[in-house]
Amino acid sequence: MKKEGDWKFVLLLVLIIIAIGAAGFGLFLEKDAKWICAQTDCSRFMTGQEVIATICSPNEEGMMFCSLNVDGQVATVPLTQLNVSALNICAEYKCIAEMKIKEVDYPIEVPTA
Repeated sequence: MKKEGDWKFVLLLVLIIIAIGAAGFGLFLEKDAKWICAQTDCSRFMTGQEVIATICSPNEEGMMFCSLNVDGQVATVPLTQLNVSALNICAEYKCIAEMKIKEVDYPIEVPTA
């Protein structure tokens, strides 16, 4: 009866050693990996004054003009024609999802059409 208990203990010990070894090997493989932000969310939008300070500037005559990206095209609009309070420009982002990456440096084949 005692030999049966010893056998189970030895088996358990071997399994624990294998598990610890596998975990250690996994950490060894990921030593060059690091966590980076993969998805953000806006935690604070700019105030009207922050928007003006960020996207608007005076021309030679002193009139304020603002540069906006509208559907991928840059548009310059006089500040007098712009509803600044309707613009939602993010001032601060927070990371809401991360992913682990490993930096590498090797060529890849780019498929041609």
